[in-house]
Amino acid sequence: RADPSCPVVTMLHNSPSYIFPKTSKGEMTGMRHSAAVQVLVPGFIEDVKKLMPRTPVCVIPNVIPQVTVPVDLSRVKKKYGIINVARLNKESKRQHLLIEAFALLSDDFPDWNVYIWGKDKEKYEAELHHLISAKHLNNRVFLMGTTENIMAEYKKAGLDGDYTLGDLWKKNVLGGRLSK
Repeated sequence: RADPSCPVVTMLHNSPSYIFPKTSKGEMTGMRHSAAVQVLVPGFIEDVKKLMPRTPVCVIPNVIPQVTVPVDLSRVKKKYGIINVARLNKESKRQHLLIEAFALLSDDFPDWNVYIWGKDKEKYEAELHHLISAKHLNNRVFLMGTTENIMAEYKKAGLDGDYTLGDLWKKNVLGGRLSK
């Protein structure tokens, strides 16, 4: 049991509807004894309250730096990029859906490429490489690994391609980001 003199805050960095079905009874008991549960968006509060009605829930969103550089929409480029920035994860980040969707459109948009930034802890990267090869996108879809300056990559991109389960709100904030 947790030391009551040291409050514990449980952080949920995905949709509770995604996390809770995979959570053991012991983990749920521990969460119910938390001083509070932190979620990323207000829409997640209700899901937490259904299972933990007495536990305080607060919203602390992920930080998304504001891009203040004006966009020149009239600028023509030789190549355009769709960027995906997330850990490589089949169940929640679902980069394979971006690759599948791009495969359907890639012949119609030869000036566009996909750049997927992130690392793999689950051997999903090998599956993505296989999918890229199977769809004949080896020169169009790139698994980039990690970078220390992701904002520079966002500025080069044309669109944010994110298929994260439970993060549909992000598409409204970041989707359609056009580069200078």
